[in-house]
Amino acid sequence: MIAQSAVLPYPFSTPRPLAVQFSSLELSSDAGILLARQADERLQLCQRLAHCIQDERNPSKTTHSMMQLLQQRIYQLVAGYEDANDSTPLRHDPIFKLACGRLPLPQAECLASQPTMSRL
Repeated sequence: MIAQSAVLPYPFSTPRPLAVQFSSLELSSDAGILLARQADERLQLCQRLAHCIQDERNPSKTTHSMMQLLQQRIYQLVAGYEDANDSTPLRHDPIFKLACGRLPLPQAECLASQPTMSRL
């Protein structure tokens, strides 16, 4: 029997070559969250919610857009992280970073911390 491989495209991601390599890096156990991102892209839930919320923050002091904050919070809820205090350890998670439009690299900009999510 010949094994077949399935291709699951992630249209929200910039096309990049994929290289698989075993390493000792810490990886996420929440890869399924990428499916939530695909559903969100189709439904435009986070985008629609972001347009409904008036953002009164000073743009020059803002690191995370309202859209990014909503994506992070909603995807964390979908993954079972019901408390905002989970945001601090998850802000470095490569899968959550990818789902929220950030590069999944350790040196790339992190997601929002617990205090930022609590203010949301």
